Amino acid sequence: MARPSDPNLTEQILAAARDMLASQGGKVQMRALAAKVGTTTPTIYTRFKTKEHLLAALKNDASRRLKETMSKETTFRDACRAYLSFAENNPYEYGLLFGSRSQRRTTESDLEALLAQLGNRIARDSGLAPDLARERAFQVWLVLHGASTTRLADKKASAWWPRVQVACIDACEALIAPRGRK
Repeated sequence: MARPSDPNLTEQILAAARDMLASQGGKVQMRALAAKVGTTTPTIYTRFKTKEHLLAALKNDASRRLKETMSKETTFRDACRAYLSFAENNPYEYGLLFGSRSQRRTTESDLEALLAQLGNRIARDSGLAPDLARERAFQVWLVLHGASTTRLADKKASAWWPRVQVACIDACEALIAPRGRK
């Protein structure tokens, strides 16, 4: 008699793969993943056709979690801080989103969705016109991403990191401030 399918198996696989990314330096090995979940490698492949499909699912989950994390914050400043914290606390997942070419899985449309959310937040919080808020969203993302990748280039946060975070967030706020306001 066939064993009944576990309805939570896909989530268990993704959770174990996230843990593996963090503990194995950004690597996921399918046999080890199957063992960690208590299933077989072929069963993993029934849920995810290839390892690339699994990594794409992890990327989609990381993208969703980053957007959720930022949207929970009540101020623009806190949303920027949440972005930096997400990158710092989830370096391998951040790498799936925005890492090097061999690692990155984010498409232009994925980035557009993040920029749209950020642009809406900027328009709401700053009063900028939607088209200008959208332009500023790209600029803000570049500042946040630059600070995040600078932080992740080092295994351990430098003594400068708290100062970099504050400067980054100040720069993001300056980008959305009406011109002439200090």
